[in-house]
Amino acid sequence: MLEIDIHSSLRDFELEVSLRVKRGEMLMLMGENGCGKTTVLNSVAGLFTPGRGEIILDGRILFDSRERINLPPAKRRVGYVFQNYALFPHMTVLDNVAFGLCSQGIPRYEAERRAKGQLQAFDLWEVRQARAFQISGGQKQRTALARALAIQPELLLLDEPLSALDITKQGAMRQELQERVKECDVPSVMVTHDPRDVAQIGDRVCLLERGKVVRCSPAEEIASWGMGPGGLSCRWRRGSSPGKVGL
Repeated sequence: MLEIDIHSSLRDFELEVSLRVKRGEMLMLMGENGCGKTTVLNSVAGLFTPGRGEIILDGRILFDSRERINLPPAKRRVGYVFQNYALFPHMTVLDNVAFGLCSQGIPRYEAERRAKGQLQAFDLWEVRQARAFQISGGQKQRTALARALAIQPELLLLDEPLSALDITKQGAMRQELQERVKECDVPSVMVTHDPRDVAQIGDRVCLLERGKVVRCSPAEEIASWGMGPGGLSCRWRRGSSPGKVGL
């Protein structure tokens, strides 16, 4: 289980988030731009240091301000799919997928062996020697996910992984993403603006407003939140009420 209890003073508001994510569960985070969603992901990944609090993964302390524990990203065993995928454009697809393994000190031959397994699983073998800038948007998305899973993560974070894709390709990618994430059987957190992502991929959804979790519900209830395909609506925001953040 992932346990998040953090507080930080950001430029425009106080971030105060308490969340629990079970093994095998996909928690969806929604909210307007700048409400703190990506900051939560970065805090868990070790890319942002909260002011105080703790982050615990399966009993292992990733961050504890009182105990002055703050593991570096490479030691957290977190797979992270960034919004723009963060691929190295002039590296090959194979090298991109192997990068996270090499950064953990795994020998190159072993990193390539594991990376090749992911490339085959994600139907990327034929483009393994292509540079990242040469492949399609869907292939970039799969490369980023393959890189995140190659390290055999204990936690998976995804920051709007479908937003860069053409809308005509998002449906198929949602299905593939759902299948890949379920295979991992680790706690997963995904940021999105699209209720279709929630309905098809998520198990539970939480709404953030100015750094606070104000509503949570099972993913299948997203239709009752009064949202269209484009995401947030003013009526929905004003009508929302704080919800209990369950385990």
